[in-house]
Amino acid sequence: MKGREDLFQLIRAMSKSEKRYFTLDAQKSGRKGSRYLELFQALNDTVEYDESTLKQQFGKNLPFDKTYLYEAILRSMRDYRSANSYAAKIKEMILDSKYLYERGLYEQAEERLESAKKLAYELGDQLSIIELNKEQRRLWKDTKRKGFEQQIDILIGEKDDNLRKLHEELHFLDTHDQLLVEIRKNPRLAEGKQRELLKARFSTLLKALDEEPTSVQGQLRFYQCMALFSQLTGDADKVFEYYNKVVSCWNARPKYKDEEFYRYVLDVSNLLHAAFSNDSKRHLIPGLLAELEQETPANPHDQQVLFQKIAVYKLVYHINTGDFSQTDSIIDTIDHWLKQYNFSTAGELVILFNAALLLFMAEKYELCKQWAERIISRPRTTQRQDIQMGIRLIHLIATYQCGDVEEVEACLRSTQRYYHRVLTEKTAFSPTWYTGSGAFTALPLANLWPSTAKCVRRCSI
Repeated sequence: MKGREDLFQLIRAMSKSEKRYFTLDAQKSGRKGSRYLELFQALNDTVEYDESTLKQQFGKNLPFDKTYLYEAILRSMRDYRSANSYAAKIKEMILDSKYLYERGLYEQAEERLESAKKLAYELGDQLSIIELNKEQRRLWKDTKRKGFEQQIDILIGEKDDNLRKLHEELHFLDTHDQLLVEIRKNPRLAEGKQRELLKARFSTLLKALDEEPTSVQGQLRFYQCMALFSQLTGDADKVFEYYNKVVSCWNARPKYKDEEFYRYVLDVSNLLHAAFSNDSKRHLIPGLLAELEQETPANPHDQQVLFQKIAVYKLVYHINTGDFSQTDSIIDTIDHWLKQYNFSTAGELVILFNAALLLFMAEKYELCKQWAERIISRPRTTQRQDIQMGIRLIHLIATYQCGDVEEVEACLRSTQRYYHRVLTEKTAFSPTWYTGSGAFTALPLANLWPSTAKCVRRCSI
């Protein structure tokens, strides 16, 4: 391992079910009392990594034990994930075929390769298909069975077709990444001459409109490219149209969708964002969210990603439409998800902020305070300082609305101390506010109130 804390970070990133699987796997292997399992449990109970404390407990062999444990976790997680991974099954069937071949069971080896190829075609996994093509040709050349010449011709033809599809897929992957770079460099919409230069640069992408890609992943990337290009040129209707085609592509290929569910959720998120950005499409958001809630991911990581996206977009939708009729049920559901899954710090902050904001707008001030305090009471972190600043204003107003004078005074003093620290400390985060005088400057608490709405809007996205 390169870093001291690599193992600690790996264990922190594991889900509860993954940790349980690893522990049971180690115990079944008769290693219940082994040092590396003790080390796993010690690190799992640790809040902050402390090398010196671990050395006192595990001695001079700690570096070796850490490396051993790191590799053991990854081996266990390969087994854990392979049961739900089609790509892993393809790799396993290739290994099975090689074993059967070495034992002289050529027909069984061929059957294994054919099963793997069928699955690879369903996934649109061109790299695996090409690898399987090589294995089949090797098998036919070594055994020289009846029909050898015809079969070799067929396999060569398949190889040529698959290489073309792989080239097509990689071409649109390159284009997709170039468009992403362009968006990061120039977030503003391209206009006039800039738009013409953009069309010239991506002319091959626009030519593909006449003859769309035929490969599974090539077609998906093509629609993603056209959505990004439409975003750059400011065509909101096209952005929605192409992300809708992206999602339809996923739904038409259920095995590929299951295999890459995380990426599917991201594309549905892009579709939802496109609907939010287009007045004529916003009425479609509840239906899209309802469809997303019907999904049944195969592993905890995908469930966590799914619930995080649903929570954020559902909250933002109700905040922006002013529909507070479902506030209680939404908050209860989100509270359950937060207790069940380990969201990233930034992701959890976004959910907590929007939940507090929805409660604030629904005039449920006491509950709003409680959700705001779930951010305020957290250990200090530099992540999403915009949220941490905005939530204190919401908390202060909610406290005032609850009517306890003493609590309001205490909250005001606490808020003032927080802003004084944030605005004066020399940290990586240096918040500044535009005063309209041509310069940026730090403002005292009293002058931050006009900026509250702006901060709230930015945090809600």
